[in-house]
Amino acid sequence: MAHQLQSRIIINNLSDLSDEEALHLVSRVVAQGKVSNRGKQYCYATVFALQREHGWYDYVVYTNLTRKGTHVFYIYKDGPSQIKEVQ
Repeated sequence: MAHQLQSRIIINNLSDLSDEEALHLVSRVVAQGKVSNRGKQYCYATVFALQREHGWYDYVVYTNLTRKGTHVFYIYKDGPSQIKEVQ
């Protein structure tokens, strides 16, 4: 049996999003591929405009790569969005 490299992902949802919504945003960042740090990690910061009950809000997904190779994601609600419609 060949040894496969394992990776670890940690998601810190520090926003008002549900776990499902947070996971969806992280999956969209992962789908973009490792585009930061010379192809070693996912995008440092990605902003998503989401429509909520009281208007549009920006949510930011930040990433960090630990020395042990763990990809850590932080999700924050940034505030009212400048985007007013889906593009």
